[in-house]
Amino acid sequence: MNLRDLRKEAGLTVKQVAERLGVAEQTLYRYESGERGVMVITAYQLALIYGVGIDEVAEAIINSNQ
Repeated sequence: MNLRDLRKEAGLTVKQVAERLGVAEQTLYRYESGERGVMVITAYQLALIYGVGIDEVAEAIINSNQ
């Protein structure tokens, strides 16, 4: 599972997540594609937004980078 999968499983759009994170939609696309690294605080925020553990987000980040 990657970051895009986590977002879709949470039933959220790119726009919704980007707004909650306070970033541009393009930034979220870059996180999801692995083009841009995700800071620890952002990973924590994603875990809260998606309702999953930080370990699941960390695994999704690794999978997004492959």
